[in-house]
Amino acid sequence: MAAKRGSKPEREAPVPRRPARTKQGRAIVDSILEAAERVVAQAGSVNAIRMNVLARLAGVSVGSVYHYFPNRQAIIAELARRLEGRGLELAGAAIGSVGQGSTLEAVRAMVKLLGSSQLGDRAMRRSLLRDVPASWIEEGSKAVDETVQGALIELLRGRPDEIDGDELPLKTFIIYHAVESVIERTLMQQPELFESDIFWDQLTELTWRFLRKPE
Repeated sequence: MAAKRGSKPEREAPVPRRPARTKQGRAIVDSILEAAERVVAQAGSVNAIRMNVLARLAGVSVGSVYHYFPNRQAIIAELARRLEGRGLELAGAAIGSVGQGSTLEAVRAMVKLLGSSQLGDRAMRRSLLRDVPASWIEEGSKAVDETVQGALIELLRGRPDEIDGDELPLKTFIIYHAVESVIERTLMQQPELFESDIFWDQLTELTWRFLRKPE
């Protein structure tokens, strides 16, 4: 979700040196990645990441950082994967909370989620979008997109009085990626639009008109 369109030449995705298997290990990895997020958010670039700085901010030794991550690229790739996972978690929670509420408001909530600060600092997201090769997280991104789209299709199919069910999977695929593309371009070129109610109203209206039953 808005962390996968990097334009750098594609190459094999960096991976952590070893997975964190214990509670303490997972806490160390989390603290390192949280420190990395803060560094990128403040500097506006993943190139600001330094292993010794992360160790200091995370309250661990430099050796602990290298124990889990062989280099800066592995941390950057993990930040992008972490953003995708966070997007899946938030989307699942948003869809699950709809209940019998308004379908239009559910659509608005899902659209706004893509620009939400809950996903992460926008400067960090912008750097990941710009600097991370798409191939690094392609498989994970595809899985997240398919899972979210599947949940959306199930939600929309349960509202036949409002939603046009004809070719719904295809329509969901199209509008999901259309909105995602708008969010990505906005993040890169006009992030101030995220503060505009008119922007969100228009994007919601675009989605709603595409999915709703013809009047």
